[in-house]
Amino acid sequence: MTLSNPATIVRTYYGAPQADLIAASQSDALELAKQGYSPKTQSWAPGQWGCGAFLVALLLCLFVIGFLVFIYMLLVKPNGTLTVTYEYQGPVSDTKVCPRCAETIKKAAKACRFCGCETPWTPTHRVPDQGMAAYAAPDPSQPSVVTLDGRLPLIVAERAGDWARVEADTGWTGWVDCRRLVPRSLWT
Repeated sequence: MTLSNPATIVRTYYGAPQADLIAASQSDALELAKQGYSPKTQSWAPGQWGCGAFLVALLLCLFVIGFLVFIYMLLVKPNGTLTVTYEYQGPVSDTKVCPRCAETIKKAAKACRFCGCETPWTPTHRVPDQGMAAYAAPDPSQPSVVTLDGRLPLIVAERAGDWARVEADTGWTGWVDCRRLVPRSLWT
């Protein structure tokens, strides 16, 4: 068995503030989604000073500068770490089903090669103006995969309670709270 893609990828982001690291991880999540990966876990560890830094400050107290180092250590926190684990879900499908003859055709096809039916990508909903979080699964306890831009058109492909699996015109798919989606009939 040849593994062309590892089953799990772990990405670690260092820095501060946490919001910047989350934005970087969401950008990576979009790129990895094109390769069939979805985020499964996310953990944030705030930075902390090590024992060595404390001992140096303690020794410098003999020269008065150590008190300034202690104050600095109290006021300035070191960079934190965001760790995101991605799992391989399989290749992203580049096909769709013709709505007229039910044959499998390329997702980018403008017309079905079997029946000639034109198959334009027609959105059914859009993201609210303020944007919204999207998830790899219908589970809000998991970290969001990405924040969708406001007014982004989508197709609702599947529903599960208050959740909807949506597809964008690029082929990206994810889960969102369907109660917040704006149906096409209400677009202005």
